[in-house]
Amino acid sequence: MAARSLVTLSGAFLWFVVVSALVGATFSFFVLRSAARQLTDNAMSEAVEVRSAALITALGRELTDEWRRLEVLADKLAAAPPAAMRPIMDQMIAEGEKISWVGFASLDGTVQAAAGGLLEGVDVSSRPWFREGLEGDFAGDVHEAVLLAKLLGNDGGDPPRFLDYALPVRDTTGRQIGVLGLHINFDWAASLVKEMATALRIDAVLVSQDGTAIVSTLEDNPAQPTSAPFRLASLGTSQSVRAEWADGDSYFSFVRPVEFDNRTPNFGWRLITRVDNSEFSSIDDDLPSRLLPFVLGMLAVLTFATLLFIRLFAQPFGQAARNAVAISRGDDIFPFESHRTRELSELSEAVARLQSSSRQQLSGDQR
Repeated sequence: MAARSLVTLSGAFLWFVVVSALVGATFSFFVLRSAARQLTDNAMSEAVEVRSAALITALGRELTDEWRRLEVLADKLAAAPPAAMRPIMDQMIAEGEKISWVGFASLDGTVQAAAGGLLEGVDVSSRPWFREGLEGDFAGDVHEAVLLAKLLGNDGGDPPRFLDYALPVRDTTGRQIGVLGLHINFDWAASLVKEMATALRIDAVLVSQDGTAIVSTLEDNPAQPTSAPFRLASLGTSQSVRAEWADGDSYFSFVRPVEFDNRTPNFGWRLITRVDNSEFSSIDDDLPSRLLPFVLGMLAVLTFATLLFIRLFAQPFGQAARNAVAISRGDDIFPFESHRTRELSELSEAVARLQSSSRQQLSGDQR
């Protein structure tokens, strides 16, 4: 009776396979889940870096083109009177909303020629673009221009904001004769950043040298000097980081200085971009549903293979055991034989020998 309460070999093997399968499936799930998270993180990190580079390239191409045009205009001023360049300046303004003002000021700071005649005869010697332009190539960050706003017909709204380009002008002998300045409409630049961010499906924050967010595609206030992306921006390094933002969610973010080519002065900007977590369908979230058909299929195959193994190899041991018990009770039955494995063959032969020995001993006792 005690023997019957013990688990059979077939049952023990079946339980071993089931437990092993469950342990293996659980371990595989966590390993695959970790790998899926890593793959998703790598994909998001690469996406935000590549898209950030695309935005900077587009912005850089536009601003670099204006610097090249300014250089060409400076070369022409070296051999022609300033008034002769006014039509070219007018054409630059007429091409769109990008350029708000372009003009040439002599060494004393008096504007000699400008698009549309704006500020001609005005002393601009105190303006940063003029002072810096006397020293060399200059790119000035966003600022308001109240005086120019009045001349441009600002109707009481916020004063327009500009980016400044300036460079020294020299005559054919190399003698400096003045400064050529260019005001770029900052609203145009901001619109370009926002449009490109929308097209690339990223959020973007353009940060000035002093850490101020000057362009943002976010609805909430992105100014978080203590957050990791803004700390990295203040360091001027290029790095991707997963960090929490003002909305409490964690995003993959990329920080990169906005630099163009070596010939074009830069504004000292940093670009912070982030990719929405919903941009990528997380493999981690779909992992259970993706694995379920595979796991069920593997369990079906494993179950069939286990039952077949039990049928072919485990059950014969049970038959051999029952045969041995019957023989030990003195039942006159034919010994069980099986040669499917070496162990079964040896066990069958051993039972047969025991039965033969038992019969011989019984015959001797009767005589």
